[in-house]
Formats: sequence, structure tokens, C-alpha cells
Amino acid sequence: MDIIAFGECLIDLLNEGGELCFRGSAGGAPCNVLAQAAKLGRKCALVSMVGNDYFGDWLCAYIAGLGIDTQYIHRTDQARTTLSFVTLDREQNRHFSFYRNPGADMLLRPSDVPLEAIRSARVFVYGGVSLTKNPARSTLFDTLEKLRGSSVLKAYDPNLRFPLWEGDLKAAREISFQGMEYADIIKLSGEELLFLTGCSAIRDGARRVLSRTPARLVLVTKGALGCEYYTRSGSGGLNTYDTIIRDTTAAGDSFLGAFLHRLLEVDGDPETLGSHHLEDCIDYANAAGATTASCKGAIASLPDDRAIRECQRTVPRLRP
Repeated sequence: MDIIAFGECLIDLLNEGGELCFRGSAGGAPCNVLAQAAKLGRKCALVSMVGNDYFGDWLCAYIAGLGIDTQYIHRTDQARTTLSFVTLDREQNRHFSFYRNPGADMLLRPSDVPLEAIRSARVFVYGGVSLTKNPARSTLFDTLEKLRGSSVLKAYDPNLRFPLWEGDLKAAREISFQGMEYADIIKLSGEELLFLTGCSAIRDGARRVLSRTPARLVLVTKGALGCEYYTRSGSGGLNTYDTIIRDTTAAGDSFLGAFLHRLLEVDGDPETLGSHHLEDCIDYANAAGATTASCKGAIASLPDDRAIRECQRTVPRLRP
């Protein structure tokens, strides 16, 4: 298995323009990351939980149709499948309203985790939404502890959704940062980096993360301004592509899924990989994210390799 992800699998209900007009689609950051990687040819599996309801039935069938292994998606009668209503502001930025009190994805327990399958995978992806509530939070930390010393590359996206922290910003900061303490690769936005470290300068925030975690690579995405990267031996940044932004839903997940795909292609350690190869992976991911943001929807807008290469070849990069 190339990539196994742990976390939420839910229904995104995207506003269609009218006050109460929403269209449903599969969502959840770990699911989106895998969907992008699978579209690029990676063998992927998802560890999650959905309800024994219509939405859970639909999600399992849809995700399997994407080529993602669903054998580790569990079902429960104790909660319904999580719903997330997504609206866009005038700048096409997203705002979330979650129906998750509880949601099925919160109920994952250690017995639901295929530890040996994760240990034998090349990459393990996990995110911050799973850290907002127990038992999923304690299950994820238990899994990460048991993965210490294993060869699987651990990639973490804090993916801060403040409504899920119910106003407890101290817990959001401390627990989200704790998630970094197990990661080899950390991908986060500039806003998340500021919140988690208190550093107004990206360089200072990234260096603080590297000093307090085992991370080999910190990726800081900046929307239309591209991405900065930091390792223990160097840093750099790449502008993204000048596409017309229609919907930023899943753009960051597309970035991470495409980055991991390319990283596995070059088969390099993100800490020792030469800057040329590392920047090649990031540029590919920038093109994937920009292409995703140029289309409406989440998983439906994820590009294949041909579309990403076409973006790199024909779309100009944004100037800083």
C-alpha cells in the first residue's frame, strides 16, 4: 500500500448559490488527499467510520469507486454520518458548519485501526479534525505512539476548523501542536502557522516547528501566493499558477495528495532530497491545487496527471 489515511469521511454540502440550495459530495480532508493520490495512480486505503445510514452507504460505494480501499471504513449505529455545510464568501473562501454532535468519524477506537497495514504502508496521513474529540483523538495518538520507530512516513495537516473546537482556542493550539510531534512532513497554511506558533513571520514559525518536532519538512501553503518549504538544511518558496479561482474546496488536500504522489515517485527522504527534486514535487502540487481551485466542487474537481502537466505547461505563474 502506498498511502493509508486516518480520519473523517463525511458529506460536504456545498452551497449552489441560492440561500438553501446545497449539493452533496464526499468530503473530509484525509479522504480528499487519498482521492487525489488515487487519481494519480497510488494504492490508497482509508481508516474511518460512518453511520449505518444512507449517507454512510453512499460514501462507502463512492469512495470504493475512486479506487480507494474501503475495508477499514467501519460502520456504527451509535452516531450518524457527519455532515458539513460549506458556503463561500465573495473571495470564494470557505466557511463550514458541521453536524457532528457526535458524528460517526469521532468514534474510532484502537480496535478499528489496522496497525500492521499502516506499518507496512509507505505513507500514513492524519489530520487535525480527528484530534477535536475523543475517542478518535486518543485513538489517533495511541496509533502514532505505536508507530514510533516504524519506517512509514507520517504526514500531518492540522486542518484547523475552529467551530469543532467549540471556542477552546487553547486546546486547539496545544492539541494541534501535539499532533506535529509525531510527523515527518507537516503541511499547514500561513494562518494556521501563525495561530499555532504565534510567529508573524513564516520563516520564524517554521523554524519553531522544526525545533520542537521531529519533522523533516514543513510545507506552508499561502493560497494565491504559492508555497514555502523548510527543512533542517534549507528553505525556499515557489509561486503557484494564475488560474481563475472558482472554489477553493479541497485545493489544499489536492496539493498534499499530489505532493505525496510525486515524493513517492522520486523515492526520496524529504530532509535529504535535493532542492531541485523537492521543488519539482512542490511545483507539481501547486499546479494540482491551482487546477482544483479553478473548478467547482471538491473530489470532482481533483485533476489527473495530464491536467496537472497541462497547467504547468500552459498557465503562467503568479508574480509575488
